[in-house]
Amino acid sequence: MLFGRRSLCLLFLAALAVRGAFVAFASPRGDDLVFPDSASYDSIARNWLAGKGFRETSGRQASRAPGYPVFLAACHSLGLQRPQGIYLVQAAADSAMCVLLALLGRRLFGDTAGFLAGCIAAICPFFIFYTGFLLAETLFTLGLVALMLFLFECRDALEKSTSRMLLLSAAAGVLLGLLVLLRSSLLLFPLFLLPIWLAWARNRRRAMTAWGTMIAAMALVMLPWIVRNYEIFGRFIPTTLQVGESLYEANSPYADGGPAMDRIDWVKERGGGPMGEYENNQFFRNAALKYIREHPGRFCALAVEKFMRFWNPLPNYGPYRRPMGIAVNLCAFVPIILLACAGILRRKRDAATLLLLLSPVAYFTLLHTVFVGSVRYRTPIMPFVILLAALGMESVWARRRRSAPARET
Repeated sequence: MLFGRRSLCLLFLAALAVRGAFVAFASPRGDDLVFPDSASYDSIARNWLAGKGFRETSGRQASRAPGYPVFLAACHSLGLQRPQGIYLVQAAADSAMCVLLALLGRRLFGDTAGFLAGCIAAICPFFIFYTGFLLAETLFTLGLVALMLFLFECRDALEKSTSRMLLLSAAAGVLLGLLVLLRSSLLLFPLFLLPIWLAWARNRRRAMTAWGTMIAAMALVMLPWIVRNYEIFGRFIPTTLQVGESLYEANSPYADGGPAMDRIDWVKERGGGPMGEYENNQFFRNAALKYIREHPGRFCALAVEKFMRFWNPLPNYGPYRRPMGIAVNLCAFVPIILLACAGILRRKRDAATLLLLLSPVAYFTLLHTVFVGSVRYRTPIMPFVILLAALGMESVWARRRRSAPARET
């Protein structure tokens, strides 16, 4: 049986073995924080544990969503001080994601496609790579796959028991709130999801009730963070105060579609002198919006460049753009995309399922035509592309089996 407990356990252990090997032999050693985000997350976690408050060493108190620093603080509290210990926890989380993806695939497309999706994810370099860095991608990817499982369960419950529908909607909302606190870029996803959610609902009133329940549960989960920010800044801040800088990084004279934080003199740009964290965020948000209004052509050109960077089959980052990195990315990405297209064609009549499954893919693609485009930000949506690729692979195999007897005769 493809979906017995034993096979799922073996899938988990195989994925964990691959990730454990990467953590042991290929991930950064010591305190080598490759990405700037890693240093920021780590400083917040350590300051919080040291009783200095939930803040960066620079003093910023709302520069990051709290989820990943809380995770790091919990790991440190358990004695996992060395990065490799934290990486192993992330390896286990990513291995669990492979199992959840297999279960989602079984639910949508059957045993074979589901198990194939889990196996592809288990060896996919995009997921393995980020388990070895202090970044939120691994946990966020696991949570996003779990969220889609809840959403599909909730969709089917719309025509059944009201209590089950409300329970699943609330569970999806809780998970959605936790994911927004992990990566604030998901905040607007419920609004993006709403028309897709309602489009194929037989009873739109029940569908709207489910969506409202999800939003209420999400708001309750986020409430402590919102209250904390209001107590500090006296403003409604649902996520972070880095949105302004991120928007300016992606839409300004310095923008080229990729990261530009280190190329901008932020103090000089705002005219020098001190500025509060909230005021700084507002200044750069307004500056970015002004730039977009005054340069619509360049905004559109940058959007295309960001799209290309987001879906680039090759690494955008120079140090990883070496022969081995190029070969690994091409061999992993191109077949997955081609097979995913075949999977979409196979299920093109089931538009409701395809649209809901691809809603995170569309959402993050559009989001990163406005903000910086990067292969890294594509990682959390790749499980859904892989699931369609597994469906396409199953379709190709089925076609070959049907054509084999004809060739023999």
